[in-house]
Amino acid sequence: MHTPKRQGARNRPKPCPFQVGSRIRPNGGYDYHDYEQGRTYFVADTDPNDHTLRARDETGRVGSFIRWTDCTGIQDIGWHWLKDQLPADAVALLSAFDGLERLKLRDDVTTALVSEIPSLRQAILGCAAKLEANPPLP
Repeated sequence: MHTPKRQGARNRPKPCPFQVGSRIRPNGGYDYHDYEQGRTYFVADTDPNDHTLRARDETGRVGSFIRWTDCTGIQDIGWHWLKDQLPADAVALLSAFDGLERLKLRDDVTTALVSEIPSLRQAILGCAAKLEANPPLP
């Protein structure tokens, strides 16, 4: 015996696989949203009608809508947990860097550091000028 399907079951919104506040990382669809690959975001709100969500970065900026299928939930411990476990001086030191792997000193920190050490600044400028005047042989 054939059981008829309930009307409207196909049009019912699907629940989002991520809860508001949970951490996600974009994993595709980079031509259609403004999120950066490899960065962590926090779900700000969801739209079950078109299977999208918006997320905020660590500064509080909320991005455009992104499809759920273009996101991965993050279950690792993450920076937010780690900074609560470390001493304040370690957190301050790590905060001067950008990235999760192969840490790179932030540009603003690099500029401030170089300007604080005049002899280093002069040495870098002097070496750069010498190299421009006399490029090394290949």
